[in-house]
Amino acid sequence: MSEPEDGARSEGPGEASGRTRDRDRAPSGIQFRTHGARFPEGRGGERVRARMRLAAPCSSVFFRYTGGMHIQLLVTLTLLVALGCSTPRSEALAPAPVGTLANLQACGDLYMGGQPSESDLETLAGRGVRRVINLRKDGEFQDYDERARAQALGLEYVSLQFSTPEELTDEVLARSRELLSQAGRTSTLLHCGSGGRVGALWLAYRTLDEGVAWEKAQAEAQAVGLKNPAYTERIRAYVDAQRR
Repeated sequence: MSEPEDGARSEGPGEASGRTRDRDRAPSGIQFRTHGARFPEGRGGERVRARMRLAAPCSSVFFRYTGGMHIQLLVTLTLLVALGCSTPRSEALAPAPVGTLANLQACGDLYMGGQPSESDLETLAGRGVRRVINLRKDGEFQDYDERARAQALGLEYVSLQFSTPEELTDEVLARSRELLSQAGRTSTLLHCGSGGRVGALWLAYRTLDEGVAWEKAQAEAQAVGLKNPAYTERIRAYVDAQRR
């Protein structure tokens, strides 16, 4: 029998079967791999997995078990930043005046301000807005039928009504945060009468969902129109409760 080249030694049957057992043995810790990055078990890995769970609604997630050695988490993060699901919004708040909306503010594809006119809605639709969220209560505004006008322009119309800090419930805040998180893929106009209620929702979302410091988020909310300190106190209590 010829010797293996370069001094290599053939494995005996016992060695091969032992190596097979080692290969098939379950590892002591599970490794998660995301686009080439490996995250071990522990606090760091748990933070990553938490973000992956948040991203799951806007990603394609596949698990593959490979030879008992590890689990690979393959996540297709298609346009994740654009979807705004788990990454902070990178755009800065900036004035974006339109028609009668002299104080309209924009952050990426999200527009925020007071009551739009019919022509304002048409202009914003031309800019790509596809959803209108109205915080005003029925009967608060009667100059024209905003729902009908928005729908005639092909816009989705969402009514999320409240008019006092007491009516700004946890359910309203949760729904507003969900809608704001979708603005990256559905350009949105969020409005009330003058921007005050809008600023309150923005303060909660910007702080909790985008990790912006309270002071900066509060300054942005005031730029949008937040003036009533009772709204600020309500959001402060809500943010503190959510973080506990």
